[in-house]
Amino acid sequence: MKERIAILIVITAICIMGLVLTASAEEVTFSQVDFVFTNANVPNSDWGRIEVDVAECTANQGLDEGYLNIYTDGGWVVQNLFIDNASGMDNDTMYFDLGVPLGTDVTSLSAYLEFTADPLVTFGDGLRSNYDVDTVYYNAEGIGTLLTSAVPRPMPPLVFDPTGETWDFTKPNKKGENVQTADCQCFPMSIANSLQYLENRYGLPVPHDHKIGLKGDNSLVGKLDTACDRSVINRTHGDGVWFDDMLEGKFKYLNETGLADKLVHRHQGYGYGSGALPIGDFTKHGITSKDESVGGKVTFEWICEQLKKCEDVEVVIQYENKTTGSITGGHAVRVFGCGKTNGVPYLRYKHDRNQTSQGDPNDEIGLEEPQVKVKDLDGDGMPNFGSNDTEICFALSESPKPTDVPILTPIGCILTLLAILGFGVIAIRRTYKR
Repeated sequence: MKERIAILIVITAICIMGLVLTASAEEVTFSQVDFVFTNANVPNSDWGRIEVDVAECTANQGLDEGYLNIYTDGGWVVQNLFIDNASGMDNDTMYFDLGVPLGTDVTSLSAYLEFTADPLVTFGDGLRSNYDVDTVYYNAEGIGTLLTSAVPRPMPPLVFDPTGETWDFTKPNKKGENVQTADCQCFPMSIANSLQYLENRYGLPVPHDHKIGLKGDNSLVGKLDTACDRSVINRTHGDGVWFDDMLEGKFKYLNETGLADKLVHRHQGYGYGSGALPIGDFTKHGITSKDESVGGKVTFEWICEQLKKCEDVEVVIQYENKTTGSITGGHAVRVFGCGKTNGVPYLRYKHDRNQTSQGDPNDEIGLEEPQVKVKDLDGDGMPNFGSNDTEICFALSESPKPTDVPILTPIGCILTLLAILGFGVIAIRRTYKR
């Protein structure tokens, strides 16, 4: 009996501690980021990136879902990356601090990886393995005429609350809901990605195909380019779009295609620069977006509420130059998931990190679905976006009007609404999906 108890104790201890992950090249890919913004070219940056093959990782570790933590010479650099095989995602991605001086060419990384069923509040070093490090290029910008002139700093280590809530809400994913993006085309593309999701999920009758496109053609993103009158030379040379022009262009497209009365629109925040939205509801082409800002700002709670209510969400992040105190540019993405890990909030989003730039001449790479921590690091009421120097300044949501989707409304949304009303259905599981 004592022997059996001892074995049980050992097994329990292993389960609590987690699985030491000696990952193969098929499971994880490490990269160093080269920033190739027009006005901020920084090769061999201090940013790292990890991409995890979800199916390989969960199968090899024997868990359907769990949390990946990584320790390097830079410390606890990847903190509680949530990985699950129920989201329909092929890969999970997170950016992190390489912990090296700018200009250091990193070709290999010594790292200790651990995959656990539950998140960790502390994490230390362990038996390391060496991993090859390749290069990825980053050119994700396109808001207004401002071009990014300073590369943001990586996210500092965060503190997790052992009593903080832990949950995840992720929308289902289908192929074709994230498409290769032209230079500075992120704002129209984020909306095109959302409209394609609404067509796939609820049958919204979007008349144009969602594919690679440009102003003047018959693609969905090309029509949005045209509607907002984005200045374009070709796929490698184009300007960004201001907030007011993009929202007006979106409403113009919906009105011209007979979709004006099919969706409900809301927003938080007003953006920045000469093209920021005015305070209050925004109406163009017979369509209104209701202003639900909190003190003029975006909140994590609002984004999650929209997602759980079956709305689709795009957010704009602003790049800040902390030296000058100015905003130097921004980037738009489609958000498809949110959650908290021991009280620390995060989002899942889709975008193209390259946007037809260096390293992607044929529009073949750059699409990704990262997970990013969005804790307000400086206490200004704006969620940071994976860095001290990036913040969410604008969020836009759209959803089918209830009368248009009486049958297609998924049970996950019904359960979520019941939970919001106080029935507590969703509270049965820590992790829930729609």
